[in-house]
Amino acid sequence: MIPSDPDCESYHELLASEGYDLDEIEDLAQPLSNKSIREKAPERLKNAANKIIEFRYDNAKPIRRVKQLLLEAGILEDNIHYYFSPEIPNEEFYDLLVIDYFLVKNSSKHTLPFIKKILSTHEKAPKPLQVILMSTYEAEFKSRIQEYSSRDKNFKLKNENHEQTNV
Repeated sequence: MIPSDPDCESYHELLASEGYDLDEIEDLAQPLSNKSIREKAPERLKNAANKIIEFRYDNAKPIRRVKQLLLEAGILEDNIHYYFSPEIPNEEFYDLLVIDYFLVKNSSKHTLPFIKKILSTHEKAPKPLQVILMSTYEAEFKSRIQEYSSRDKNFKLKNENHEQTNV
């Protein structure tokens, strides 16, 4: 947003009136996820935020399905936690994590270290951690899985043809 834009000025005033410290907000779009802020925001910003939220809602259909399955299995709603960034408190142990494969910087390369960190944190947990990887980037996700699957097949073929295997 351009600082001299009337919508920008109006939005900044709204955030200040709602108690936000503009110097502390890393992402000025984040407060728009709050329905009361969004409804008071300038029309252009409100419409853009609503379109993004609608898009995200549509893309979150698979996660809502997993949640519904958990609820039907008897898991209490209070035991289902959501995190919107790649951070989970170290003292929290879970039985199941559902993670977007491209959660960190829209990249599996950046997400995998996060997953490994969670797995290592859960090594001493009373129950083993189950991880479900999901993604709205279906085509890229499938190509990655096929790539890993192909590597695994190549590894198996090499093992079949050689008596000694170096891992």
